[in-house]
Amino acid sequence: MRMFNEVAEQTLILAGMEEQFGAFNQCLEDYDNRYIRIIKPQEKGPERAMGQNGIHYIQLALFRSRTLFEGSISSMNHKNALVATLSTRAHLEVTGGLGYFYKKLNNFYNGIITYEQLDEALRKLTLGARIKELDKAPDPISVMSLIDATDDYFKNKIPEKVSMFRESYDFLSEFCHPNCYGVAMGCDINSVGIIRYSKSAKMTEKDLIFVHFLLMSSHAFFNFNDKVFELLSKNEELQIFIK
Repeated sequence: MRMFNEVAEQTLILAGMEEQFGAFNQCLEDYDNRYIRIIKPQEKGPERAMGQNGIHYIQLALFRSRTLFEGSISSMNHKNALVATLSTRAHLEVTGGLGYFYKKLNNFYNGIITYEQLDEALRKLTLGARIKELDKAPDPISVMSLIDATDDYFKNKIPEKVSMFRESYDFLSEFCHPNCYGVAMGCDINSVGIIRYSKSAKMTEKDLIFVHFLLMSSHAFFNFNDKVFELLSKNEELQIFIK
């Protein structure tokens, strides 16, 4: 399925982003490859529900991740860099959720936390809410805890030991809030001080900075998705999957 229209494709290519354009299309394939259409329980229920609940969560996360990824492409098709940036920041959050779950799952299998602590973490990831209509729902895990859990993983993989996800999230937040970057996207000022205001959404080469963050988040998402699936497959009883 073709996701990019000609405008978005040419915008990326003219900006020298042929490689990133190819990476976008590969990510769409990667989402397809991980999609499970139906999950059916086994005839005999498992001794514990972590396998079933864990697979359920990563499929929920997959849907949200893919929808935000495709939403960014749709925004590019309409030259709407601001909405694409908003979707990208939200994408980092759902990647953070999987990173957090992987950390907890790994800690449990290594004897660092109890099953009850793991189960409570997954319960908050899946059911956490702060609206009065769901007064019995557990408090959700803070977004920054999700982002930091993702950084904890990558700090052990890269020599610089930087907080890659937190720094990226903070930068994108400047566009999501009505701060300087967020409000300045609607105008251009030339060298003699003439200001031209945009009437509607636009996208220039300098607005494409979100592309790097979106692809970074997508690749991290697939990494965590596969690692969680591998751990659950190895240690838990799973359902029947129908692709």
